[in-house]
Amino acid sequence: MIVALIVSIYGLIFLIRGKGVGKDAVAHSQYRWLGGFLLTFVPVQMVLALLWGIILAISNPNMTEEMAKDRFTTPSLIIGFGLLVTYLVIATLWEKAIKRRVAASSPTSWPARG
Repeated sequence: MIVALIVSIYGLIFLIRGKGVGKDAVAHSQYRWLGGFLLTFVPVQMVLALLWGIILAISNPNMTEEMAKDRFTTPSLIIGFGLLVTYLVIATLWEKAIKRRVAASSPTSWPARG
């Protein structure tokens, strides 16, 4: 839950500010798209949990509440962790691509004319 909050806060920072975090952060419009993407983490996690619960309930109709809790917890944690890793990898690669794009378009990286 704390990790979802952190991902959402970073999403809000990127979406509102339009630039990265840190002392040498530069503004770029792609940061707003990255922020919007990060804000989808919590809804996607909720939908996956709901789908997993529905699948579990349909496949085991005579299951008690304790059995459901035992069978639901570990796979839910694994699904949530997998989603988190996927989001973090995508966000990291996307931010690196934005930084490369900004560095390539900066005047200091242009070749000198002589």
